[in-house]
Amino acid sequence: MKTTHQLARNVGVCCLVGFVLASTSITSGQVPDTLMKAKTLYADASYDEALAVLKGSEAAEAHQYRALCLIALGRTQEAERALEALVNTAPTYAIADADLPPRIVTMYSQTRRRVMPAVVKRLFTEARADFQAKNMAGARDKFEKVLTLTQDPAMAGSADAVDLQLLVASYIDIVKNTAPSPVQAGPVLVGTFTAPAPITSGASSTVSAAPAPGPRPAVLPASAMSSMATAPAAVVTSKPPASRAVVVAATIRQSLPAYTASGTVRPMAGAVRVTIGTDGKVMKAVMEVPIEPRYDARVLAAARNWLYKPATVGGEPIQSDKVVQINIAQ
Repeated sequence: MKTTHQLARNVGVCCLVGFVLASTSITSGQVPDTLMKAKTLYADASYDEALAVLKGSEAAEAHQYRALCLIALGRTQEAERALEALVNTAPTYAIADADLPPRIVTMYSQTRRRVMPAVVKRLFTEARADFQAKNMAGARDKFEKVLTLTQDPAMAGSADAVDLQLLVASYIDIVKNTAPSPVQAGPVLVGTFTAPAPITSGASSTVSAAPAPGPRPAVLPASAMSSMATAPAAVVTSKPPASRAVVVAATIRQSLPAYTASGTVRPMAGAVRVTIGTDGKVMKAVMEVPIEPRYDARVLAAARNWLYKPATVGGEPIQSDKVVQINIAQ
């Protein structure tokens, strides 16, 4: 009898455990969508409750509804910070103007214009770090995002918009061509010149925001060769006002010293970044990606004699930067 009672009790316990586990499974599968719940609470004017539900969520739309609730509660500064977080989290995020109060639409537009330049610079810095670490896949993804963002209307007031469009095009060209074929056997410097992809200047206001000639990065992508032919300038293919057309720097003279070494030469790659003056002469050269100390010094010395047709905006020469890839084949 005792055994029967124990068995019944054990079965009951097992059933209870099974019921609890089943209930837990059902509950976890029926967890309400946080964002949908917050939207419902917002529609019901339960703003504090909606904020509590959104706490900890970093989704773009969560930041939007957090800002909406804060505006409704009169907490404007906190709403601005929520919108700043939205721009940093998803810089290309677009809100539905027709469905939202005009106040937040205006505030979001103003916040994007204020925050976007810093977001783009941060993303460019990350992309450049990937490039220098030779993480070309990561670099390409970030550089392409930067190029897209520089053409965003929010960048129209930024003095760096055109600069970054030109400079990033150079990096993108290089990361797309990171493994050029050797032109001949032996320890030689190799590479192929590749005309850059057309640079889209975006809205005309972005182009017209370019500052007067002065220190500024701008680049035409290229790979290095001992003797390089002059490359045609690449003109924007979008249709900004003709008077503000952007033309990237074009190579006139860009020769590199031969790489000599005792024994077998292992394949190596590097990059040099030059600053081109309004006269087309190189003002400064630095190794963006070093190769070998002694050879780097020779490259920098040679780079000071390179010559270019300077980049222009609206027909006016501008100081610009250019990144040149160097590949040494076996």
